[in-house]
Amino acid sequence: MITDRQGHILKLALDVYLHDNDAITSGRLFDRGGFELSSATLRNELARLDELGYLYQPYTSGGRYPTDRALQWFVEEFVVDTLQPDHFSDSLEHEFVSVDPNQHFFYNFAQFAANTCDSFCNVHVDEVSYQAGLDDLFSHLDTDSPETIRAIVRDIERLNERLEEFKSKRNNEEYLEVFIGEKSPVTDSKDLAVLLLTMHNADFDGVTVLIGSKRMPYKRNMSFLEASKQFLEKM
Repeated sequence: MITDRQGHILKLALDVYLHDNDAITSGRLFDRGGFELSSATLRNELARLDELGYLYQPYTSGGRYPTDRALQWFVEEFVVDTLQPDHFSDSLEHEFVSVDPNQHFFYNFAQFAANTCDSFCNVHVDEVSYQAGLDDLFSHLDTDSPETIRAIVRDIERLNERLEEFKSKRNNEEYLEVFIGEKSPVTDSKDLAVLLLTMHNADFDGVTVLIGSKRMPYKRNMSFLEASKQFLEKM
């Protein structure tokens, strides 16, 4: 459990990481935070967030980065209750004026979702996957190490099989779920964030998956999936 002050510091730290694509330093946070505390106290609180498992510092003299636990905390505390699906309702209605839930529609929907969210999208319906956006996934990763790329390729190759397993074992009522790093039930790579939308309709039952960098814009992408749920339910 973190204190209110630590939560404020951690929120600002995540803003730096997600929006500036940069390491978290006490100097940068102090300059933008408007803190009523000394720089020494801020450094102590950052060290405490390290101990609590929310931040980590790869090198003693370098900046910090959020852990998966911190990113999950950010989504649950600041994103889930602020989604804005109305921002995407009109674009979905315009893109799919005439809707027929067939293979052509699901592939086009996957392509539209990938382009909108700058992520890899997999729409899994009736044991068939419709995929798009692999370029979007790799172009937004924070690393280009061959080992990471190979691990992600293996995840994509196994995705259809693992989505079937996920659907068969799923026993909760959540329709939109966020998995960061190794907590994902459908990927193994520690470098990915996975958004899973369970879709129900009179004509089909499936899952839409967005896979991207852990720095993805969670509010935008989750708002898009929320709008997609509402749109698909009306088909």
